[in-house]
Amino acid sequence: MHFKYGKFRDEVQRAEEPAIMAQNFARLDAKPGTHPGGLESGAWWGLAGEDEELHLSMIPFFADVFENTPSVLSQVYGGGTPDMWYPTMVMTIEFKRKLPQRGMPGYSGQTLGVYSKGSFLEYGRHDMYGEIWSAPSNISQSDGRDPADDSWKKDMRKGDRASKAKL
Repeated sequence: MHFKYGKFRDEVQRAEEPAIMAQNFARLDAKPGTHPGGLESGAWWGLAGEDEELHLSMIPFFADVFENTPSVLSQVYGGGTPDMWYPTMVMTIEFKRKLPQRGMPGYSGQTLGVYSKGSFLEYGRHDMYGEIWSAPSNISQSDGRDPADDSWKKDMRKGDRASKAKL
């Protein structure tokens, strides 16, 4: 886990969403104009402690750990360029819904889906758009559905939207 997470890395778990990163690689060979452009990333973030529960006050932390555009660019085009830290200068969060309560069927009270998209990078400055979604289960745990069945997606809720400027 990246050094920027400091002591938080002992308190959280992270699992990257490979399908979103695969879309970035697919764009490498795509003709211009056949996709919307930009770079995307997605990950599942969860609390490491078994008895811990997500609270609304934790959303700014998860909104600020979106994979930044230069890091995604490095993974897609850079072939392992070292990660760098880009401090957040401005962040706006729109709270759309409450978090699902712990024990609510079909939702995790400890895990969130985090999605981000960035479309430009100029001298290190970049803006990002992000979404925070509810998760069907905790990281590395099944929710009882067939893994090939994507119907769980229709039940998830977008709880928050964030935008930020980084330098």
